[in-house]
Amino acid sequence: MRFQIHFLLFIIAIHQIVILELPSSVVGVCYGRVANKLIPPMDVVSLLISNGISKARIFDADPTTLKAFSNTGIELIIEVPNKVDVTHPS
Repeated sequence: MRFQIHFLLFIIAIHQIVILELPSSVVGVCYGRVANKLIPPMDVVSLLISNGISKARIFDADPTTLKAFSNTGIELIIEVPNKVDVTHPS
């Protein structure tokens, strides 16, 4: 009987830890810019914010796009092609 109580308490504790550690769901988008009739980056950012999207990935470091995403609270991942030499300033 004592083993069953300890086992039950252990299962409840693990269940609570797992529930507390689960991240909340987040929606993100990939924002590609190779197409015709693209809407301006500022309009894209407004659309993402109005739909509660908090993460985005872009596939180039276009200055206009980067400026549109600045200070919006949207987490941004910027893809850099392999052919681009990225060096860190010393």
